[in-house]
Amino acid sequence: MDIAAIVFNITHNVIKIKQNHIVNLSAEIHNGYNLDDPLIELPMLEEFAIAVRKASAFPILDIASENLRKRVFSEFNNETIALPSHYYEKWVSLADIFIDFSWKSNPYFIQDIPDYYLNRYNHSADDMWHQIKKQGKKVVLMGLPTKALAKYYQLDYSILQNLYLRALGINYHDLKKQTFIIDNMLKDNVVWSLMTDDRSLQITFNIEDSLIYNGEFFNRCYIVLPTGKIEKRINHKLLDGILFAKQIYYENQCIKDVQIIFEKGKIIAVDFLSRNGDNFLMSLLSNNIQEAHLVIGMNPNLKSPIGYSLYDECVLKNCNIRLLINNKIINLANPQAKLYKQDINILSEV
Repeated sequence: MDIAAIVFNITHNVIKIKQNHIVNLSAEIHNGYNLDDPLIELPMLEEFAIAVRKASAFPILDIASENLRKRVFSEFNNETIALPSHYYEKWVSLADIFIDFSWKSNPYFIQDIPDYYLNRYNHSADDMWHQIKKQGKKVVLMGLPTKALAKYYQLDYSILQNLYLRALGINYHDLKKQTFIIDNMLKDNVVWSLMTDDRSLQITFNIEDSLIYNGEFFNRCYIVLPTGKIEKRINHKLLDGILFAKQIYYENQCIKDVQIIFEKGKIIAVDFLSRNGDNFLMSLLSNNIQEAHLVIGMNPNLKSPIGYSLYDECVLKNCNIRLLINNKIINLANPQAKLYKQDINILSEV
């Protein structure tokens, strides 16, 4: 695929880079695990740098390496690692827009962060996001796929990469139009029926605005790419019926063909139809639900799930019931689901 055309589309129709903008381009050299070409992020980084300059803006290249970060863990103590709060204030002030290619690119790296450093790592991230919001900056999380990511989720890298580029290269104007049409239908305060095969789950939405992800920032300071989905809060205490999940996503697992029975907001039965039950997942699902959302995929270039929830949530017409249980997120998905308001399947409008 033409990476230059994809980058032009993103810089002009998503980020909307303006003259004199300063754009921080953050990438990583993948030299810590011998899983990837160390310079795998370089082609897209270069295209963004050229596109930024052509827009009469200025790119700052911010490049780190996995090996350098690993050395920080092993050679620095907590006191040396700690940075004063004004560091993030000054660093964030240097640019208008931050584009991060390495976000979620190597799960093994996150797994290998030592426990003693993890709290400091998370605290630093919180400080940075606080400054980004305070100073009104924008962040684009590209999530560029790597071979390490593919291995972690047991996926074919070439398929993952191809899907990623196709999902980026959409018509964002059409996506925005479609998401607003469906979201407007979801505003009706009625009991909805989510049909999965011959099972029906009754859901009722809370009276609050949806979260729409379609290439606009809205009131958020960040965009995650690929994009294309609608999230609607469900009154989880009223969930009632049966859901057939073709995929359940939990951490790095994707479990297929599971039937979940809800009664008055509680899960009363879980049946694994194509394999033996996962004991930990069974135990987790037996706890009380804290929150629930319906997530509807809207990206026209993503047609079927592959087992990576970040992309699969955006698969066109894919319906996810996202549950928060014991502060852990579980996605129950079915890409062939139908969402009925009375006798009308609103997903037929997509």
